[in-house]
Amino acid sequence: MSIHESLAILHRAAESGTVIITASEPASAEAVRDRETGLKPHFGTVDWTAPPSYRAFLAEHNTFAGKRWDVSSNGYIEFVVVGDDAIVALNSDLVHMPEQVGRGDLPHVRRLAGRDGQRVHRV
Repeated sequence: MSIHESLAILHRAAESGTVIITASEPASAEAVRDRETGLKPHFGTVDWTAPPSYRAFLAEHNTFAGKRWDVSSNGYIEFVVVGDDAIVALNSDLVHMPEQVGRGDLPHVRRLAGRDGQRVHRV
């Protein structure tokens, strides 16, 4: 099933009241480029190109959120595809390991909150 067909199903479900969606306009060329080049790792570089299916999605929407009520949990089940500005912010506090270092090489990694509210990473 194509991205276009999947989105059409979600839009029809929203029209029938089965799901609630919030969607933006298509992503600009700049928004796609920001997703590919905006992440600045602590070590090395990130070399990534959006795959064709993601580009097809971005041709339809820059951001997209869907949710539905789940009776068993008495709450919403939801997903969000964030915009180019948010994707960089969401990844900014991740610890990116150098290529030659694996998770097994470190005894532990702890994440602590600093006094000024900034996150501090300790190894």
